[in-house]
Amino acid sequence: MGDLAAGTHGSRGGFGACSKLAFAVTAAVALTAGAARDAARAEVQVGDSRVRAIGRGVETLKFELHAVNDDVTLYAGGPRELLVLEVRPRSMPPRVDMTSGRNPTLRVRDLSLYDAQVTDDPLYLDDEYPEDTPVEQVPESQSWEAQLTALVPTDFFFDIEKGSGDLDLTDMHVRNLHILSHLAEIKLEFSRPNDGELERLQLNVDGGRLELLEFLNARPRSATIQMDETECDVQITGKPFEGSAEIYFTGVPDGMRFEVSRKIGVRIEGPPNTVARFDHDGMERRGLALYSTDYEGQSCKVLLHFAEDIHDIEVDWD
Repeated sequence: MGDLAAGTHGSRGGFGACSKLAFAVTAAVALTAGAARDAARAEVQVGDSRVRAIGRGVETLKFELHAVNDDVTLYAGGPRELLVLEVRPRSMPPRVDMTSGRNPTLRVRDLSLYDAQVTDDPLYLDDEYPEDTPVEQVPESQSWEAQLTALVPTDFFFDIEKGSGDLDLTDMHVRNLHILSHLAEIKLEFSRPNDGELERLQLNVDGGRLELLEFLNARPRSATIQMDETECDVQITGKPFEGSAEIYFTGVPDGMRFEVSRKIGVRIEGPPNTVARFDHDGMERRGLALYSTDYEGQSCKVLLHFAEDIHDIEVDWD
């Protein structure tokens, strides 16, 4: 089974003429015939979006996307496809490959900065990358529109340099999420509650812009957001969940706007000047920290901890 090659299709949602990559996982690659009924086999189909989704034997999924100078849009797909990817222009479509087993890894990688010579077998059963060699060249800007069906617990990794990433993870089962961003505009959205808990979020944003929307819907447990020289818009809003979350902010952004729900218990820790920006009638001081006056009575509790003083910060209460 080889890499997906581009095929020409009609437009979708105003996307225009593009290449479309569609594939699905349906049953097992290196298993016995009996085990194959309950595991995943990588079956790659090119130019056909009507393919079956991931097999019932798959327990977890890891999805990786590496983009350079591209505008990426990601949202939930239909039940019949694991991934549908539309690319414009089609001169150098990204490399798409997948490992086998009950915990497969699906990768989408921009080839613009890498040597095209990789390996004879694109199905990396050892779950490792080939030794690609960086090539000095200016990457071509592309538009990627990706539909992903992530119905099993999924670990996401995004590496986006320049360009943008409009990542709507609504209706996906997001277990862990790591985003590396350099000089890019990142929008991360959860419009409805996550199917499971978001065990860990790691955001490393260097320059550009970050929008984190309706984050309570992610049902987070732990998050670290590193933001240097970045414009940030963070919404601690959405549907309150049963439990607690700890969110740590490091670095100094160029500017930061917060919107915080009044329906949760909030604890604010950090440098005094930053903590004071969250003070309002519904808060009370306890030592160096600020607490919601009804903190103990709330079933959803969120800690916001700031490692450094942020001078340009605006706080609204929803």
